Amino acid sequence: MKTTKKQPTKNATPKKKAPARKQAVKKQEAKKPTVRKDTKQHTILKMLARKTGATIQQLHEATGWKITTLRGTPGALKIKLGLDIESEKRDGKDTVYRIKGGLKGLDIA
Repeated sequence: MKTTKKQPTKNATPKKKAPARKQAVKKQEAKKPTVRKDTKQHTILKMLARKTGATIQQLHEATGWKITTLRGTPGALKIKLGLDIESEKRDGKDTVYRIKGGLKGLDIA
């Protein structure tokens, strides 16, 4: 069986693809982080958004999560939601974590 190649017509215009950079920007715009209400993550974000912040022990009591899980939570929230989280080591007491910035666009009321 013989196969033949189709010759392009003279009036046909090739389809242009958008540059890769523009496609990457569109993907970033479409991917906005969201937080569902009445979840443990929402509870954690509300506690960290307070002026006083929250300690790992307070987060443990509010969510019931293991303390080892909660130790990694501030770092995960930084990466996943793009939050600016600061930690403050108090003398002889637990470390207090609080959100400094990045809550714009997230509904944490």
